[in-house]
Amino acid sequence: MKTSGGLTRGRGMSDSQQIQWLLSMPACADISDAMHEFTDTDYITNEQHKNMTVVRQKCDDKDTYKLLAFLQERDPFTSDTSLRNITTGVTEGNIVNVDRGIEVGNRILKSMVGK
Repeated sequence: MKTSGGLTRGRGMSDSQQIQWLLSMPACADISDAMHEFTDTDYITNEQHKNMTVVRQKCDDKDTYKLLAFLQERDPFTSDTSLRNITTGVTEGNIVNVDRGIEVGNRILKSMVGK
């Protein structure tokens, strides 16, 4: 049972017409963008999406600055090659073997064979 609406709006668009319409959308978007750039205009609508509100944008900005401050205090891009928890600053001990993960995993798999 079919209902009206959707892409065809009940007009009986064939599958090949739907595919052609869908495949043309990237080209249409490029043309639309080029026209906006050429005419120096922007497509502006009212702010319907919750992530576009001024309050949400300010909150996102605040969170971004928090993250940047966190990373500046605990620079993860130092020349220190030891494994370190970025939050606590605790450096790995001798029992950490993350650099040998494949080797350890293969050894575990071999020990499971036949059990």
